[in-house]
Order: sequence, then structure tokens, then C-alpha cells
Amino acid sequence: MSSYHWLCPLFVSNKMLTQVLPSTLPHIKYPTQQDANDPWQKAYRICLQREAQAETQVEYMRARVLGYLIREAPYDESRDTVCQEINSCVGDTAFSDLANIYIRFLAQVFHSSWGPTPYCDFMGSSLNSDIEEAPHTKCREQALKRDNHRCMVTGAYSNRHYRGALHSGTVGAIEVAYILPRSIDVSITKREDTAELGAIMQRFGRINPEELSGDKVHRLENIMTLWDPIHSLFGDLDIWFEPSDHDPYECTVKSSYPRETVGFKLPESFKMTTADLNLPRPSPDYLRLRAACARVAHLSGVSEYVLSLYRDFD
Repeated sequence: MSSYHWLCPLFVSNKMLTQVLPSTLPHIKYPTQQDANDPWQKAYRICLQREAQAETQVEYMRARVLGYLIREAPYDESRDTVCQEINSCVGDTAFSDLANIYIRFLAQVFHSSWGPTPYCDFMGSSLNSDIEEAPHTKCREQALKRDNHRCMVTGAYSNRHYRGALHSGTVGAIEVAYILPRSIDVSITKREDTAELGAIMQRFGRINPEELSGDKVHRLENIMTLWDPIHSLFGDLDIWFEPSDHDPYECTVKSSYPRETVGFKLPESFKMTTADLNLPRPSPDYLRLRAACARVAHLSGVSEYVLSLYRDFD
């Protein structure tokens, strides 16, 4: 597209941030009339206008969610889809409904860590999901075998597997983490809008929801083994992993707050490997979608807003 040469560097600069905090949508200058009429620019300009006209926290958040979805989309096709949806909105209600769909999806990504999602009256529906716990013992055993009973990020050893052995590295609890949580499994999430969750996965993340339906949500491509402190941060979307464009299994570690506040040394990057070629590594596509969700949630303020609903719910 005509805007790629000057718009995309803005996306890249956002992804390189060490700390991600809620912020207003950055303004864009249009070098040429052609760029200003580009679908990406037209959609982003609508979001800027909506943000400028906002009078409530929810209105600000809606405008910023859609604006940051444009900026932080994992693929150009994802950006095309979001922009087409925004440009197709006619009136305030259509714009709000579209933003609410994506906010619900982001809330579902957070769902796995914070428990039952509270009712969000501005969305017009409940985010609660009646989800049955599926057995995952086998996937845990396979993941630990694949990763040699170590944390993929820090290299920490499992205290169960290496008990009594001498190692120079960290030893601790190694937990299984789902990249895309079970709460977005459309086959077990009993709610009227499950179709929209699957549609977002496919349109925005280029992931067929059937890949994670039923027991397939436990597939090794969706599983990481993480040292307990890393597991906790990852589950809350306080850290996320961004695959490299040069090597999709080389990941950069990103955080929503300064690294020095974590309390332990957080690696800059790590390489996903497997000790058994029959046991696949985590999917870079799943990680890209989760990373995009994390960036949008923190930059737009959705993460803090949803967390405040949990505090009120408790």
C-alpha cells in the first residue's frame, strides 16, 4: 500500500518499547493526498477523530482500541481487515459495537489468569464463560520432555525433575502456560458470541479457530514451559514474547513496565528449541497474536480497565 513507506516505521517503533503504558493515539501527518486517502489512513483518522470527540473513559478506550489495532496488527492482512471494518462503520453505534467486539476478545485473552470475567455493562453482554477444566496431564508431560524439563525463557531447571542434582542455574517450579488461553476455545465457551471470537482469531491473527477447538487447545504448539515467576507475568500479559522476522523461533521478551522492577533478571531474548523432533515447538503465529493483544491492551488502557472490573467484582 502507498502508506507503507512512512506509516510502518511507527508500528516498528511501538514494538520496540521496553515499557508499554496507556497513551493517546499518536497523530500522523499525511505527506500526500494519496496517502491521506489510503484505507489505512482513512480508518486511523476516524479513530483520531473519535478520540478527540470522546467524553467518557469508555469512549476514549473504544477509539484507542481500534486505533492501536491498526498500528499494532501482526500482519498487513490483519490491518487491512480492521481498517475495512472501521471504514464500513456508519454512525456512533456501529463504531462502538465494533470496538466492543475487540474489547471482549482482549478480555478473553486476560480471562485465563484472572478467573471468571465480570459483567461489563457498556458492552451490552456478559463476558462470563462456563468453561470445564480439560485434562492436560499428557500435554504437560510432553512439553516438559520437549523442553528438557527447563523454562524456555530463563533456562531454570524443574525442581521435581532435577531434585538432588547439582546445577549451576536456577532451580524452581516449572509451569505449563497456554499461549492462547482455553477461555477462547469456541467449542467449550458457552456464549452467544463465540463466533465473533473465532472470527477475530482468523481475521486478525490468521489462525483457524478449529486449530484450538476441544482437546486441540492442549496441542504443544500452544504450550510453553515457564519458571513460576515468568509464568505469572506471562499469564497476566505483563510480559510477552515477540518472534523475530528473521528467525520465528528467536523471541524478544517485552514487558509492560521497566525491567528493573521485575525483581529478577529478565532475559532480552531466547530461542525456542525442542529436545525431541517429534514434539513441535510453540507456534510463532500464536505468539504474534498474543503479543499484538498485549500491546493493544496496554496502550489503549483496556488492561487496566478490565482489571478494575475484576477488583470491583471481587
